[in-house]
Amino acid sequence: MERWQVSNVSNFAKDAVGIGIFNICGEARHPPNVPNPHSPNQETSHHELSEMPELGAFYDRTSELKTLTTSILQQNSRLITITGGLGIGKTSLAIQLVQQIKDEFEYVIWCNLDTSPTLGEFEANLIQFFSQSDKQDSPTTNQKALPLIKYLQKHRCLVVLDDIHNLFSSGELAGKYKPGYEEYRSLFKQIEKLSHQS
Repeated sequence: MERWQVSNVSNFAKDAVGIGIFNICGEARHPPNVPNPHSPNQETSHHELSEMPELGAFYDRTSELKTLTTSILQQNSRLITITGGLGIGKTSLAIQLVQQIKDEFEYVIWCNLDTSPTLGEFEANLIQFFSQSDKQDSPTTNQKALPLIKYLQKHRCLVVLDDIHNLFSSGELAGKYKPGYEEYRSLFKQIEKLSHQS
């Protein structure tokens, strides 16, 4: 099972995103916690967690949480995928993680992809959230909406995509997008390659 999972994960990362460093949660082998130099001002943080499910039963995942927290806060990983079989607690792990680290970000948004939005719809929703929050912070300026990647560069953002499997063809090799959703590949590559603090 482990070889199969590594094979599928490797195929997904290679074909869909090309992640440079990929960790499967296990024994954490990272440097000790270091204070985060990017801590945002608590007064300017914006959270949109209305799509985040309530945390149900959560079983001890201390090492996985530590690995994810270190990857995000200390190693500044830009793109992380949590994979595994149906019902093993991926969403619960992500919920617990968000609850622990959300104060380290100016913007935190949970997006559930169970409705399979097109890339245009997805980006429009995020841009609307970011631009409305910007206007609240600076009501006197008439700010124009920016491309999504510009918000990720301008602000420290945590964006969680739940049910991402809805973008991919079932019964196919990992990383094969459904027709009409192939543009997500370029978004993921932008997030991975371009310089930003999210």
